[in-house]
Amino acid sequence: LLLAQPTQFFSNISITSIQQALQSKGSTLVTLKKQHGEAVAAAILVKIVAQLIAFFNVGKSMNDYQLAETVKLIMQQYYFLKLEDLKLCFDGMKCGKYLDGGKLFDRLDGQIILLALQRYTDERIAIAEQLNADKHKQALATPEEEYIIALGTNYFATTGKYYFEEPRKDAARRLTYNDAQRIKHQLICGDYRHAPH
Repeated sequence: LLLAQPTQFFSNISITSIQQALQSKGSTLVTLKKQHGEAVAAAILVKIVAQLIAFFNVGKSMNDYQLAETVKLIMQQYYFLKLEDLKLCFDGMKCGKYLDGGKLFDRLDGQIILLALQRYTDERIAIAEQLNADKHKQALATPEEEYIIALGTNYFATTGKYYFEEPRKDAARRLTYNDAQRIKHQLICGDYRHAPH
């Protein structure tokens, strides 16, 4: 449906919060570009942005060149966003959110859309950081839970002084959250020595 009728697909996205967008399995703009090519991804975005423009009744709207340039900049600067993110941002714009003073002043152009996306992205980052902080607090609150450190396709195991990579998950070393964090830091910094062969 996305390729055949992008505006209908976009209209059917039914999420109501940034948290839902973060947790959705939807494709990012860069994934769309990789899967379908840049021209197809841009054509999809052109139709979606044109739908947003058609919603507003302003004296100064966008011509085809401005629309194409806006889409190009969205794909360059906001490649990490999903269609669900665009849906939330654009629906928010329709309700006055992410706009200067909550309204448009007889003009809608690429700059207004890009500024709205920046405001949305700032809000999205703050919510993602809060969700990660909450997840971290929850992990600290349950220290008895066991963790396993993945090393590529293998798992962390140790003989005490040295570590080695264990291919079997069931033979991997079980760690508390704090130990897992400490060892992960040591591995990244190169402070934990690999077992000699």
